[in-house]
This record gives sequence, C-alpha cells and structure tokens, in this order.
Amino acid sequence: GRGVQMNQAAALASGDILWFLHADARPDLSSLSAIRAAIQAGAEGGFLRFVFSGIQSPSRTRLARLINWRASVGIAYVDQGMFFQKTTFVALGGFAPEPLFEEVPLVKARKVRGKFVALDAPIVVNARRWESDGWIRRTIQNRLLALAYGVGVSPSTLARWYTQAKREPKRPRR
Repeated sequence: GRGVQMNQAAALASGDILWFLHADARPDLSSLSAIRAAIQAGAEGGFLRFVFSGIQSPSRTRLARLINWRASVGIAYVDQGMFFQKTTFVALGGFAPEPLFEEVPLVKARKVRGKFVALDAPIVVNARRWESDGWIRRTIQNRLLALAYGVGVSPSTLARWYTQAKREPKRPRR
C-alpha cells in the first residue's frame, strides 16, 4: 500500500521537511515557499488548497470548496499535498501500513499534537477519475468509504470495495 511506500521514501529522505504528492497532482510554483514559511512560523505539518484540473465550472469550484472545508474541519488526505516536519512525522510513527486511509491516524495525531495548517497555495488534482466515474458518483463513493472507515470497517475491506467499484461497468452519462 501507499502508506508503506511513503514511509520508506520518508526514511530515505535527507531533508527536514517531507512533502507527499499523488502522481496525478500538480503543485503550484508558490507551494514550496508557502510550505517553508508555514514551517518557519511554527507549523509541524499541513496541506494545500485542492483545485480540480481543467475548466473551472461552478460545480467543480463548489466541490473543491467542500473538499477544502472538510479538510480544514476534519481530515485532510494526501491528495492535498500533505507536508510534515520530518521529526514530527517520525515521532508520530508515519503513515499506517494500510491499503486505504493510511493518512487518517497520522493526521488525527498531528491535529492533537500541534499546529497543522491549511495553506492557500493550490494543488491541482487531475479530474480524470471524477469525470470518468461521474462527479456525483465519485463524491458519494468517496464519502461512503470515509463513513465506513469512521464506523470501523477495516481499510483492507474498504480497499476491496474501492477496487470492485472501479471495475463495475459505468452507466452511460446523459
């Protein structure tokens, strides 16, 4: 799973700030300086402002705002360009060795321990999966998986459900 891979990468990293990015995400040029400034101001970690790739329709903008709101009051996910001071990441034990929701225990511990910030620097997330699955369907699936995780369904079971949902034939969109 990604948690194990990201922990291995963190162990090999020589810098004092760890920045985790999904392969389909593009950070803005201002992101690096925003992360450094946040760490220098006392943050021990944080995440970037989620923006969908492509033409910014009102529905994309609203959904991105909801994702950013959820991240600021609840849990941010790695697809938002999560970053940590390396010492904090190590002290908290890194990512859970789970196939899905590997960041949740780390983010929860991070919020309890100290300053975890939402930066205004954008990270542009590829909208391909959202477009192919359908915006509403993808949003509902993601929230149902998070809800199931929140009530105790194991990440292994959730990963199996997620994989099955990806293989289901998609209905034509009208």
